[in-house]
Amino acid sequence: NARLSVSSELDESAGAGMAVDGVIGRREGAWRSKGETNPWIKLSWLGSRNLNRVDLFDLPGNEDVNRGKLTFSDGSEIEVSGIPADGQAKVVTFRQKNVKWVTFTATGGSGSNVGLSEIKVRDADGEPAFRMFNSDSLWWSMWSLNVLWGMAYPEILEEWVHSSLQFYEDDPKHRIPRSRFPSS
Repeated sequence: NARLSVSSELDESAGAGMAVDGVIGRREGAWRSKGETNPWIKLSWLGSRNLNRVDLFDLPGNEDVNRGKLTFSDGSEIEVSGIPADGQAKVVTFRQKNVKWVTFTATGGSGSNVGLSEIKVRDADGEPAFRMFNSDSLWWSMWSLNVLWGMAYPEILEEWVHSSLQFYEDDPKHRIPRSRFPSS
């Protein structure tokens, strides 16, 4: 899961997290800037990712991104134009890049609170951004040893944490996985 930062947020209901919440093509559940026509949004990861595609979804209505620029941590940039104003996807594909962050900056915004309905960053070949582990994957050791395992294999611990966060996000009741028995 990416860490998000934005140039501004209109209010709590239009915060940065709304740009990656899976709600597409609706003003509710969208990130909107506070009075900006050229806002930016940045997605960053603890480790590097092999990316080859970014999907951009504009806000439906009269606050349009129109065009912009993708900037990557490797120093490369891609100009993006023709972003549909109706909330449909603008798919931007490129040669695989190994990066730690990507920023989208609107450069042709119109309206008072320009933002995005959604931004999706795809790993190369459609591979998931991390391996999924079940909730008991590190319980085979004593709790005190999990810290040592994390120090020895930080990439596996990072993926396990991402897995737990994904379980939480995918559960409509937002429960944290903790056992094989369902909770009420």
